[in-house]
Amino acid sequence: MKRLICGLALVAALAPLSWVQAQVSYSYLEGSFTFNELDTGPLFGEEDATGVDLQFSYEIERFLHLFGGYRFADFDDQPLEQELAEFGVGFNLDLSENQSVFFNLSALTVDLTLEDPVLGTLTGDDDAIGFSIGYRETNHTRLEYTMSLDYIEFDEGNTSDTSMDMSLHYEITPRLKVLGGIVFGGDDNNWRAGVRYYLPGRFNRE
Repeated sequence: MKRLICGLALVAALAPLSWVQAQVSYSYLEGSFTFNELDTGPLFGEEDATGVDLQFSYEIERFLHLFGGYRFADFDDQPLEQELAEFGVGFNLDLSENQSVFFNLSALTVDLTLEDPVLGTLTGDDDAIGFSIGYRETNHTRLEYTMSLDYIEFDEGNTSDTSMDMSLHYEITPRLKVLGGIVFGGDDNNWRAGVRYYLPGRFNRE
């Protein structure tokens, strides 16, 4: 939990730097390593895990983008793995040449795999619907700041999860950025570090 608190403080300190320069694009590929703190409920309680987070997004109209992703987490102290697949559609509105808000709607599938020494491999899965509302802004120091409020409604047990996602992206080239981010406030809190590559397309605004 200390990692999450320190990360939140860092993002909050850097957020005021987000004064505008480069334009905002919704066509990209992204890959990150993650360090997770997951609340598994009565199963194991709060557990640490490491994993990967792969994302893509592509603009099919100036205000409309398709997106998807795959997340994998391997628990540190338990023979447990979690996989999450997501696909959805997003609507984006430019507030200026350098500021954008977005609303995403997605369908998700979550799979858990437990290797039990007595019972063997046990699996479980659940479907969910996700909603996100967020804000992106670029600035004169090659930084992009992104934040979103994310909500997931699961089918099983009428459960839900709400979290905040904040990230900073630093431009290496016009198409390549390195990133660091944090998700907090929900059942799956994590740090992530990775890269994002912006794709060419009809509606690119770089």
